[in-house]
Amino acid sequence: MNESKASIGTAYVEKTKQDPPIVVQMNILDKQLSVLQDHIFQLESKLSPVLQEVPPAPQEQPPGIQKQPFGSSALFNGLQSLNGHVTRLQARIIEITERVEV
Repeated sequence: MNESKASIGTAYVEKTKQDPPIVVQMNILDKQLSVLQDHIFQLESKLSPVLQEVPPAPQEQPPGIQKQPFGSSALFNGLQSLNGHVTRLQARIIEITERVEV
């Protein structure tokens, strides 16, 4: 059955292409990181009355997120991107923590 439809009795069922489990998990992780980022922004907004103002710092690439000199796969690039997102969120939490006035 190499067709896109499989016959079951008289009914036809569409075959759906499923992503590999690693892709599914990476997509879930990406969505969860977006939710975490939203929570961090909400926290910062609620803490704004007790946060010190900080002049904007120049954007630098976090250490360990540089482009690798060798070839890479889509999986490697996806994981590298997600790790970069985690690193940026960690830096944001540290920045908020340091700005809280006690």
